Amino acid sequence: MHQVKFIGIFVANGNIQMRLDKKFIESPDGIMVRFGLWSDPSVSLGRRQSPTGKYDPSRLASKGIELVLRPTGGLTILHHPGTVTIHMFIPRGHPVYKRDVITASIMIAGWIASALRYLGYNVKYWHEPPERKRLVSHPTEICMAYTGAADIFYRGRKVAAAALRKTSTALLYQGYLILNEPWYDLWAWIDQYPDSDELRTVFGGLNADFSLGDLATALLETYRLYSEMETL
Repeated sequence: MHQVKFIGIFVANGNIQMRLDKKFIESPDGIMVRFGLWSDPSVSLGRRQSPTGKYDPSRLASKGIELVLRPTGGLTILHHPGTVTIHMFIPRGHPVYKRDVITASIMIAGWIASALRYLGYNVKYWHEPPERKRLVSHPTEICMAYTGAADIFYRGRKVAAAALRKTSTALLYQGYLILNEPWYDLWAWIDQYPDSDELRTVFGGLNADFSLGDLATALLETYRLYSEMETL
């Protein structure tokens, strides 16, 4: 059985968070999991997005927001207090590594959903690849405003998303979980989205009453129970 190792909670700015992922993905010792608390309000973009226009670094800096480019794909994420990133490094020999990225996304979402249910949150996730669609009425690059294979929902709103990238050594999972209510007005300003109230209907927080230590324990415990991670 592959072992899971929780390597800690890392409080750092976005650029350091990305450097840590680059370091850990080189030679993961079994499945390694860490949490990221971003020390500064930050916007992270997927590797195919452009840091221009509304995402120009000088524009974001005017609000004290750091811009970070992720090695994974996906769309725009706002990191602020009340959110946490979940980073997983799954080695080449693990069965999940051998799956395509969409299937791996669903499998890992199921594991995280199991951990949240273990903590008392009746969350939902996709069991089959969802149809890709926008959940809001206006064009946007906000990740939380689209369906994705790694989605987790709570009380009808999206609370988690992720992007993955496979290298020759490991599968990198960069997940985003909203613990408490998002900063909707700042989300709207960053993306120049015209209706912050509409965003409130689509994604939100868990209103979490657990600690990150509790979440780490739940992930370790449910991995032992979540046999799909080993058998699929």
